[in-house]
Amino acid sequence: MGRHRTLLSHRASLAGCDIGKLIYVFADGALAVCPYIVFASRTPQSQYNDAEFLVGNILENEVGPALDAYDFHGRYAVGANTKCGGCGMNSQCGKGCPAAVISRGGRIGDVDDEQCPVPGERGRRGLP
Repeated sequence: MGRHRTLLSHRASLAGCDIGKLIYVFADGALAVCPYIVFASRTPQSQYNDAEFLVGNILENEVGPALDAYDFHGRYAVGANTKCGGCGMNSQCGKGCPAAVISRGGRIGDVDDEQCPVPGERGRRGLP
């Protein structure tokens, strides 16, 4: 029984953000730390400018140092909200995808309600 509880708990927590590990070069040479967060920041409801997630342009200058220096998790605090802070899975949870939150008009740090397995105010549950 304990083994199943551990597996279920592990399965239920959200994956972490891979920003900075999944770089993307746009056709114009702009280098993104994550293509999804750039696309999300370009949606009409976004509260962010896409330039916050672009580190340079490979056609214009050397981008290696800027890419190495980019520290998303040092700039932004994912899971910086009362729901995550009070959650029993907080320490093992990756807090979901900031790009998904941004695409819905949220702020980095807000709950990724589409994926969070903990019921919200309306009793919604993201994962089965």
